[in-house]
Amino acid sequence: MPINKRLVCACERAGLSQSLLGLKMGLEASGASIHINRYESGKRTPAFSLVSGMAKLLRGPVSCFYEPDDTIAAIILAVGGMDVQQRLALLQRLQQEEKSQSGQEQAE
Repeated sequence: MPINKRLVCACERAGLSQSLLGLKMGLEASGASIHINRYESGKRTPAFSLVSGMAKLLRGPVSCFYEPDDTIAAIILAVGGMDVQQRLALLQRLQQEEKSQSGQEQAE
């Protein structure tokens, strides 16, 4: 899913309109909606620094906007909502699972 589609989803999830996102980014009220609409429609591609700022406002990891795989993007988004302890616990579980699977493959 391209950046523009992820931006639309992130705005909907955060409950922010194009105008409100633009205003929170410091754009003038008269052009805020138009400016964001150009990104959401894919007419313009925002620079990384702009995507990074939008990600902070939309409370999501910036990497989610660039991940081409929808499932991995959803995982990134879910992990991004966790605190550090939850992330570390998840990482440990995933590493244990990986070791377990690799041990099973070697036994076969």
